[in-house]
Amino acid sequence: MPEGTPRRPTLEFAEDLPVQEPGAIYLARQTSEKSAVSAISVEYLKRCIIATNHIVANPGGMIVPYEGGYGLLALMEKDWTGNQTLVASVLDAMAALQNTSGEVGSWDQMYYPQKNQPPYQDPAGHRRQVDSGAALMAYAMADYDARNASTTYQSYWRKAFNWLYSLRWEIAVGYELIKNQVINGVKEDVAFTADMAEVILAACRGFDAYGNTVTTDPDGIVVRDWIANVVAGIDSYMWEPANYYYRTEYPSGAESECRKDPDGNPIYITFKQCVSFAQALIAWAYKKWDTNYGSNHTDQIKKALDQIIALNQGRWGGFIEHMAYTAYDPPQEYTHYAALMRIAMNQVDSTRYARWVSKTQSFLRQCALADGQVMDRVFPDGRAVPHPYSRGPTMIAAATAILAGA
Repeated sequence: MPEGTPRRPTLEFAEDLPVQEPGAIYLARQTSEKSAVSAISVEYLKRCIIATNHIVANPGGMIVPYEGGYGLLALMEKDWTGNQTLVASVLDAMAALQNTSGEVGSWDQMYYPQKNQPPYQDPAGHRRQVDSGAALMAYAMADYDARNASTTYQSYWRKAFNWLYSLRWEIAVGYELIKNQVINGVKEDVAFTADMAEVILAACRGFDAYGNTVTTDPDGIVVRDWIANVVAGIDSYMWEPANYYYRTEYPSGAESECRKDPDGNPIYITFKQCVSFAQALIAWAYKKWDTNYGSNHTDQIKKALDQIIALNQGRWGGFIEHMAYTAYDPPQEYTHYAALMRIAMNQVDSTRYARWVSKTQSFLRQCALADGQVMDRVFPDGRAVPHPYSRGPTMIAAATAILAGA
């Protein structure tokens, strides 16, 4: 190699890929400002539906039920009539992946997109099933049936909720949480507010599609009664009345295994509080529950959204992940979190939050390209970049932006 030739650094496992010009775009640079699209296209999202009718998390990426659920919800919300056939073909393909042995009713966290779509196994040879993945795929199935006045996917929804019920964590009689994941057949003793919110959303849409008395299959649990216990558990064990936010995890300070290193050793993560997407999701879910099937959480969820606006909004109109604890906390704004906040603010009180509802829409549109790619994150200097682990922006950023009406 000639002297003076820059060497590409060797990347450690799961280290961010270096993203810099010309790969980045700028929302503003000197006297120029990037124009916003008039509406975010579904072209990029649809390109993440591969020829086998499975939906992948990004171009060349894995089949992930969690991201896929959001993608299908976005397609139905954008154009139900025009996208109905495509959505049904994807739901049929995803239904075929629902587990019929082992963790029956679940989906694996992700699947390889080639050959016969085998489930991913980590370097230790372990499979993993996650509550939020089952919830989002069940949500999409119920949304399809509710719009179509059908029961096409009811049996899959009931089996999914039978599995989700198996993750229940009774803290006290009548107060339950939901364990986050199963790794190699072992339930992890950690619960997340965000994941439980997505289960509530999937349940509420199931009630719309299949009625308030729908039960799980095969155990016959009345889903509405169980969700009422989960709501009571969140109210009692996740809400922080002195801090105006819902805790990220239970128990406080718990670690969760996020992945294995190449040698099969578990890598654990700990959690910050006042997390934007967690507050947005629980506010959205509680509004749905309160309006149709439950009690009144208006005071708490407005306090939570107010707190996120006060602490987590960024320069460009998006939201950072969590309130800054140190000077080293990441300052970038995330389009996915901005989209979820926009949905929640619109649902909870569109008048109270009108300024931020408007600004999140313009922020998301400015972060988008003509074909519907939505940059995943924006740094304080206006540099917008795709996700560092993928070939392009993640599909979920485009999906939630579209779902949010951008």
